[in-house]
Amino acid sequence: MTGYSSSLLSSFFSGKNRITQQSKWNAKVELASRQLETSNRIKYFLGYPQGSTPTFYVLCDSDELTEHTKDWLNCSLPRIFCQYAKPYKSAEFDFESGLLDHWPHGFLKVVIWSQSHTGFGSDEYRKFLPTAVNQVQAALDEMIARFNIAPNIDLQTSIPVGVLIKSFIKAYESNDLESMRINFESIQKCEDLDRRNKDTLKFMILEKEEKWYEIIDLSRARNVSAQVVSSGVIVAVMKAVILQSCENMKAFDTFEFDWPGIADLGTEFLPLLLKTPGFSSEQDWKFWALLSHSLNIKDWNKISAKYIEATWIATLLAQDTSVSSRSMDIEVKLDVNNLEYDESSLSNVLNYSQNCLESEALRLLEWLENAPFNLKMSTKSNAALRHQWSQLEAVASTHFSQYLD
Repeated sequence: MTGYSSSLLSSFFSGKNRITQQSKWNAKVELASRQLETSNRIKYFLGYPQGSTPTFYVLCDSDELTEHTKDWLNCSLPRIFCQYAKPYKSAEFDFESGLLDHWPHGFLKVVIWSQSHTGFGSDEYRKFLPTAVNQVQAALDEMIARFNIAPNIDLQTSIPVGVLIKSFIKAYESNDLESMRINFESIQKCEDLDRRNKDTLKFMILEKEEKWYEIIDLSRARNVSAQVVSSGVIVAVMKAVILQSCENMKAFDTFEFDWPGIADLGTEFLPLLLKTPGFSSEQDWKFWALLSHSLNIKDWNKISAKYIEATWIATLLAQDTSVSSRSMDIEVKLDVNNLEYDESSLSNVLNYSQNCLESEALRLLEWLENAPFNLKMSTKSNAALRHQWSQLEAVASTHFSQYLD
């Protein structure tokens, strides 16, 4: 062992780290030693901070590789045993300081679930820990092996997908269509991002390009009304429906719209409009209000009152669309904070998650994962519910917020 390795191991397996040469976990010291002896660009140690739970420290030789590794792990970790991989650039515990001396760009932590999270008694949790550690370690080994054999990226030229997405969204917000296209071209080549997220970005580009017919065609091809979607997709679809039914944006002042045309096309995408909205701009709220009024959606004016000036709402209410006499109710956003943990609640949350807003997915998954361990296992024993759980995990783990940390 080199002096560098010996010093690093002595620093890490000390202080508030419960794993030492004298502890029952001492085999993990030898594991760390073997990791240092490899030429792998991704290595890992297991620590056990006092007052916490066993934690894997994932160490990459560059900031860029750390970004990619976080994305890969969050798509492959056995989440029933651990939390998402999270980046750290400062020490939380004393024994972590030595890692930053050798990896100054930081490291990732993968934390095993605590006893309180699992709902196990002391004896059950003691049995759970070795299994959890072994399962997470196996996932790490598999990910590193795949990278070593056939890297998915050219690390000398590739930009992490999180950086590309940040640049894309910044360009979208500043109406820089050319930068959006450049970033999207690079994102299209990323294997880290699934088709659903790439579709969202495609909708955003088509919106800026004002290609309304292409938005409608893509919406139909992807059957967005029956999918988990983002607000970005909903905004693009709303604009496509409305702006095909008027001459230009001046119609928002004159209210000269083809109301039957709006209602006819809008009905096709009604499931999107009935989701409790969460738009960021007044203009987007106005698109939603126009569609809601034309389709006779209940209480749209009360919901949008916080975001749109009262005089504009009053003028819209005075418009007689005379199209739909049947009123529609907004789907109430599921508040999991008021739910008790039982089999029925878990089943209801999973059913709701199948066509929720994309931004809700992580909150729903976190609530499910906080359920008692035995209840989670019971739920996953049902093949249909297990499939829904896996789908929700896929949405939550690839939602843009995971890349923007």
